[in-house]
Amino acid sequence: MEPERAVLSDEVVQAAVGGSRPALNITLEALARRVPAMVAARLSPTPHQWGAVDDIAQNVLLGLTKALPGLTHPTVAGLRALLSGIVTRQVARFLKRDPGGARVQPSVRSLDSTVASFSHSAAVGELLSGSGPSPHTAEGFYLRSFATLDIQQAKCDVTQAVQRDPRHALAWRRLVSLCVLKQDFDEALRAVQELGALWRDEGEQARLEGGVYLTWRKYDLAIDRYSRAIQIHPDDTSASCGRACARLCQRDYPGAVEDSTQEVIHNPASECHWPLFRRATALWAAGRGANAANDYREFRQQIRRASCADARLFLVLQDQARSLDQAGRTQDAQAARQEAEEVLKAARQSVSPESWLARIFDCLGDQLTPDKLVGCADRRDPARVCEAYYYAGEACLLRGKLDQAREFFEQCVATDLVLEPGKAMPLPMNEYHLARWRLDRWAGAGDTGSGPTADQGRARE
Repeated sequence: MEPERAVLSDEVVQAAVGGSRPALNITLEALARRVPAMVAARLSPTPHQWGAVDDIAQNVLLGLTKALPGLTHPTVAGLRALLSGIVTRQVARFLKRDPGGARVQPSVRSLDSTVASFSHSAAVGELLSGSGPSPHTAEGFYLRSFATLDIQQAKCDVTQAVQRDPRHALAWRRLVSLCVLKQDFDEALRAVQELGALWRDEGEQARLEGGVYLTWRKYDLAIDRYSRAIQIHPDDTSASCGRACARLCQRDYPGAVEDSTQEVIHNPASECHWPLFRRATALWAAGRGANAANDYREFRQQIRRASCADARLFLVLQDQARSLDQAGRTQDAQAARQEAEEVLKAARQSVSPESWLARIFDCLGDQLTPDKLVGCADRRDPARVCEAYYYAGEACLLRGKLDQAREFFEQCVATDLVLEPGKAMPLPMNEYHLARWRLDRWAGAGDTGSGPTADQGRARE
């Protein structure tokens, strides 16, 4: 018997927007089955572009999760409009990178019969409702894998799909992602090899292998495979992003800056905000605080809403002010502190008083104690816990409480959250890397008690 499907209602959407985890789960479960078909309908993929549908669908779901708290009209109709816009933007972004499907990817014969119907809304609805093609076909099991939040069940479903149709490239790609989430890395690599045989694209296979090795923390192998992918497809921003992350994990901050810069260069100007955000971390850790501040400023200008970039820019500017003081440039130091305070004040005024960002801003602004910030973090959310320890450490460092700062940074690193959890592609957990960098600088200073100040010796930057 198939499990009962989640049913959306205005009440469920309102609760999800308000932060209810059960309501969010219901919302994602109800929408997940629609997304691959919506992507296919917008993309009208050539046979060579089918391999991208699953990647785009996963990015859509991640984007929806992030955008949901800001939904202006928290109704089912408003949610569908939001989802439609995210799908449109993600497909447009893909087409800018790959307008003609230049990379060789397989024609998935088992989906050909349904692709022709995707332009008809009734046929799409029939497919997703389960009353169309049999749920026991490869397509049925593949779609069912999106209808559950249980990773093991989704993995079982998509395994059934590839067993029924070994040429179902979308199912193989989905299986790679689920195996990585389950940390079944050997099985993930076997699935990538199956995809490679279908795609006949060594560069794309190398990129996926790099992602598996990166999550597996085999950084040398990850860098090797990403390098091969970049050699074959020099404009592959996802490979540059992955190699930058691997180098960040190895503390090769200049190398991470170099790769992140390539990611910025090859992204459209209107869509390079996240590459800027990631590059800023590497720049800061490489001792190039002024350049990091510029990336955070540009990021803030592009997204035009409060984010952790406001907190980071505040901290970078405070670091710069300390360095300028040490260089005797008192007036410049005062200007840096004034900008930092203005950034934090504007960000704090633009968010809800009860939001997580508000608590971070309050802690940095000495309106909330570091212990209380940590106490506010949901222990079921490892990313929040990691963020809490990091910003608590920075708040202590700002106030000269070096022992407490060190303890919070150590607790942040102890979360072992090297990568952001639950992402379709491996991305760095920036707070973890910044906390580790602070501790490294402390150790490098010989434990003199001066603290891990960022731009020491670079006041003229």
